[in-house]
Amino acid sequence: MEDGLEVILCDYSVHKHLFQTNKNRDIACYIFRFQAEGTSQVVLASGTYAMKPGDLLLLRPGDLYDLRIDLDNNTAGFSADYYVFCDGAWLDDWWGERMRPQISRVSDEGRLREVWHQLILEKRRLDGGSMLLKNTLLKALCYMIDRALAEGAEPSSISAYHALRIRHYLESYATSHTELEQVARHVGLSVSRAMGVFKQEYGMSILQYVHKLRLAHALDLMKSSSMTLEQIADVAGFGSYTYFNRIFRANYSVSPGSYRKRFKDGGT
Repeated sequence: MEDGLEVILCDYSVHKHLFQTNKNRDIACYIFRFQAEGTSQVVLASGTYAMKPGDLLLLRPGDLYDLRIDLDNNTAGFSADYYVFCDGAWLDDWWGERMRPQISRVSDEGRLREVWHQLILEKRRLDGGSMLLKNTLLKALCYMIDRALAEGAEPSSISAYHALRIRHYLESYATSHTELEQVARHVGLSVSRAMGVFKQEYGMSILQYVHKLRLAHALDLMKSSSMTLEQIADVAGFGSYTYFNRIFRANYSVSPGSYRKRFKDGGT
């Protein structure tokens, strides 16, 4: 066990039949489980809880745990989840840093899935995968869990929760061509409702927020790369330099070319 960490089991499971562990048991390691699709029930020392998509389960060694999947009451017809069984001194230290709920609902599920998926792929390698890479990915997953928990505690209403999910989606796909219909579909709202809750929560439209994200990326490229402004406009998601120039001027009262020249000449 290198770096005080061990990834014991890690995978994505799909249950299409009735499933139940034989009995409640005290677990011997840390277990993280994210309900991706369908529903399930978990039995903990504090009671039985229904797990829905977006729910995260965090268990430490010694916790009582049992998993049950009853497809008769599952509208999806199956249950799918990401899980990792892990242990080690690093996890003991991480867990001891703060209190974490056993069950919570997270809004930033896309990023959690991405890191989890990479950890699964590394663990599945025929050679067992790189110990260093697995441990690094597990640490990243832990830090992503903490961020998801912190941001999940912010929303004061269901509208604020939807707005936060929209924000995360925009941050993930800002430089891609994204239609409002796609954004609304991601959070299960109509286009008008999605636009409304986002504007109410963040004081700007979805498009304005996308522009800010794209401009921030463009500024980084202008300062650190030798790409032409036309190339930067395309990579940052604006599509054309004409559009990029118009949005840039509206936000910074100067053209992209002038801004870049001033930066290279030692300005700010």
